[in-house]
Amino acid sequence: MTMRGNYIVISRSGALRLFKETRQQRRDQQVRIEVGGVGVRTLPFPAALDALDIADLPPAADVTLSVRPARGLRRLLEPPFVVETRPQVHRLRGLITGSGRCGTQSLALWLDGMTAADGVPVRARHETLAHHLLPLIEDGRADEVRQFVEGFSHGIECAPHFSLVPTAIAADAVIRIIRDGRRVVQSGRNRGWYANQSPWNRVKPVFPGDAFAQSCHFWVHTNRNLDGVATHTFRLEDLIAAPAARNALLAALDLPPSGRPLPAANAGHRSSQPSGWSAEEHETFAQICGGLMDEHYPGWRAERAETPSVGGQAMREHAVHA
Repeated sequence: MTMRGNYIVISRSGALRLFKETRQQRRDQQVRIEVGGVGVRTLPFPAALDALDIADLPPAADVTLSVRPARGLRRLLEPPFVVETRPQVHRLRGLITGSGRCGTQSLALWLDGMTAADGVPVRARHETLAHHLLPLIEDGRADEVRQFVEGFSHGIECAPHFSLVPTAIAADAVIRIIRDGRRVVQSGRNRGWYANQSPWNRVKPVFPGDAFAQSCHFWVHTNRNLDGVATHTFRLEDLIAAPAARNALLAALDLPPSGRPLPAANAGHRSSQPSGWSAEEHETFAQICGGLMDEHYPGWRAERAETPSVGGQAMREHAVHA
């Protein structure tokens, strides 16, 4: 996948698919396809279409796409969107995922623009084409989701929704980011998990109980999905607090060490501390999430319920979505 401006290109064997990055791009376009050693053709990209399929391409050929407005003054004044690519399956350097509300957006910002050992800049993206992928995940179409993953060519994709379709994950390094479940559940509550019909809520599995209990189940479910898939697991709290943990993550991605701190992104306006939980909610959390917490946050049971597992700045409301 290559992204620039308002278009995203997904590569497949012998074919490309050109997506409008946002659904607001409602105008007629024209796409010029130049295939090295073969020739040139032009296809219309009507305003009503979100994606344009470009087929019958030699997989090893260098292809240049140029997108311009189909007519009018815009065609004369606007520079074209131009991208060079190859119509073949790619493999990501890394795919970073987790439960949501776990830091994937911060990691995408942190990794993007780093330099690999060979001097090539790293491109990391967050939730690429999520508005196309979430309906596929909701319908259980894992094979189609995997086609998107294999079409990404930006190097590193960071997105929590892949934890719901572990069979669609393909990358050299699959990194699970886990965050203290108490913070995730409270942050999810702040964001309306299981309380509305947002695209992210529609894709969540339904579990027994109220919205709080379902959020607890969801944290366990997404992390357990990655038990047999993730090549590496990192706690968000450690990545925030410790340069050594950040450099270990870079090593997992075959990238050199960096002194760059992890930025805060998509932070909530409300605290993710579980300080307002009732005794019943604390008990519900312990029953549903206790086993997974024991594995990744040993000693949490001995803490006061209001106290985060890693104190102070390291446990602030940090990054997240999905």
